Amino acid sequence: MKKDADRQSAAINPFVVSSYKQQIEAISKDLAINTPTTNWWDIIVRLPELTTPVEQEELSEEEWNEVFLAIQQAAQALVEFRKQEGQALYKMFTLKINNIEQLLSSIVPYEKERTEKIRQRLEERLGELKGVDYDKNRLEQELIYYIEKLDISEEKQRLTNHLKILPLKHWTAVADKAKSWALSRRKWAENQHDGF
Repeated sequence: MKKDADRQSAAINPFVVSSYKQQIEAISKDLAINTPTTNWWDIIVRLPELTTPVEQEELSEEEWNEVFLAIQQAAQALVEFRKQEGQALYKMFTLKINNIEQLLSSIVPYEKERTEKIRQRLEERLGELKGVDYDKNRLEQELIYYIEKLDISEEKQRLTNHLKILPLKHWTAVADKAKSWALSRRKWAENQHDGF
């Protein structure tokens, strides 16, 4: 790998800083000159050899191959983990969808019974009203209208359609995204390896 000149940095050598300070203090004492008290850094940073360049170690071709192999293995392990995670999610969603389908089919026996109970309760309540005359045909029309509002067959049909469509669309999209993700990662890794 090539060194990047902008990324190289120099480190301040603490031993040189300490040595300069001690020398300045000793010379000041020997020559009876006032020792600086507040601006040490202003003085010390002007002196030579305060910093030492940091050497960057370059990896050999063999080391880069090992790094690349480790990256490939990590990427493969991640892909395998994602596959396992996807399979677990698929099982969970399939179980939940099957549960919804079973619960949906268990509603059917109660539907007719429910509407009949509502009809009976309304007729009983109307029977309790003494001295109120009502049109039986009109009551029948209102009951039919009211019962149609309680009808959930349309919602059941919509839910059934969703249960049929959801797994196909969802898992196809997930599989397509996983494939494109794996391909892009593989291409990236190959490009990175070619640059070394």
